[in-house]
Amino acid sequence: MSSLSTKDLRWIEQILNMETGWVLNFNDRTFQNFVLSSVNIDIAGENYAYVGSKAKRLRHFFKIENDFVTQKLLTDLLFEWHDSKEIINDISEPELNLYEKCTAIIEILKKKNTTENLDEFSIVLNSDSIQLLTKEIREKLQENEPELALDRLHTFCVKVFRELCNKYKLEYKKDDGLHTLLKKYRDFLEKSKIIQSTMTIQILKLNTNVLNNFNTVRNNESFAHDNKILNKTESKLICNHVISLLKFIDEIDIEFENLVFEG
Repeated sequence: MSSLSTKDLRWIEQILNMETGWVLNFNDRTFQNFVLSSVNIDIAGENYAYVGSKAKRLRHFFKIENDFVTQKLLTDLLFEWHDSKEIINDISEPELNLYEKCTAIIEILKKKNTTENLDEFSIVLNSDSIQLLTKEIREKLQENEPELALDRLHTFCVKVFRELCNKYKLEYKKDDGLHTLLKKYRDFLEKSKIIQSTMTIQILKLNTNVLNNFNTVRNNESFAHDNKILNKTESKLICNHVISLLKFIDEIDIEFENLVFEG
């Protein structure tokens, strides 16, 4: 679900004229086509079939979709609103203030999104292949096609954990799986005593098993091979979880480097 606050929703509803049950001037068909074109989600489909009016469906969208997808659709809706207002040169001062508040909401959602900035990791991965990987992963997630990002995200993870092993001189074999690489790094963190909570270690141990299953998903349920591809909803869950793990690993590695530097 998105992290929109009650105040955020109130401003969004005002600018999109949702109090009437409508969304801007869309009818059911044009609204369905607009959302499908923007984020590749059928807002008249199974998840929304019994929700009701266009405004109710959009509220449900904000409730069940994540920040990344939410900010993408909001961006396109605000562009549609602004474009229609500019055509007739009819934007009042209060409307302009409301528009600016809504664009600020979008910027906050972008910063909260966990899937967008893989290329901003502090872990140094300087190569053309990494740049291409991050670009492809980001594009597939932006297009709401997480099932097409699974194999690329797996490759990205392998490169990250190999780099960490190289960085701290942790021996590994070329054919070591992703879960094995995480275990080596996890053991290193535990021995270095940078992790303060036993619960954190337990979470990392659970994620070792998660990444073992990610190997299976990559080999049997992604475009890495001629497979039957995993569905969008589960693919999105896996991508979000794995990227959140990578973000934590990146942050903890920064903390470790700071401790070594201060020491």
